[in-house]
Amino acid sequence: MPTERVELGPKFGDRIEYFSDKINRRFIIRPFRNEDSEAVIDILNYFFDHSFAAFPDHRVDYDFIEFIKLSVMDFPFFFIETDRGENAGFGYMHPYDYSNVFDRVGELTIFILPHFGGNGLGTVLLEVFTEKARERNIESLLSCISAVNEDSIGFHIAHGFEECGRFRRIGLKKGQVFDIVWVQKFV
Repeated sequence: MPTERVELGPKFGDRIEYFSDKINRRFIIRPFRNEDSEAVIDILNYFFDHSFAAFPDHRVDYDFIEFIKLSVMDFPFFFIETDRGENAGFGYMHPYDYSNVFDRVGELTIFILPHFGGNGLGTVLLEVFTEKARERNIESLLSCISAVNEDSIGFHIAHGFEECGRFRRIGLKKGQVFDIVWVQKFV
């Protein structure tokens, strides 16, 4: 659980400072800036290479950030770093679908590097996204998770999400077939 938190400011100029007693480190969660692009792709490539948390089975080039920015549109996109300048993770909300009939739904993507996980960063970021969803009149948050990523499923369930769908045996990565789990939380 968070041990310290600065209150959020209005709109997307938010900057949250969060201190973890567990590792004696201060984290800064702030809006994504273009100079974060390479760090975001490096973090994604780490997860592409070492886990089932991200679906591609190959690394992407730095220009992949343009695809992410197009997907995010004007939705919140946050970058996490330490006060020592270490990159810790990022998260963004994007439309579930680009049809206006789904304007009340946001989909979340969160990646926190393993050596910074378990320190409350995901919880703080989820609180920020919940607040941002309410500001946008979004009533439902979704997340799409590999069933192999039990830590992420457990995290979401512990934070009020419920499994709302499962696509069986549709993923194939590193020779392993896996399910995709959709989780949902009403805000």
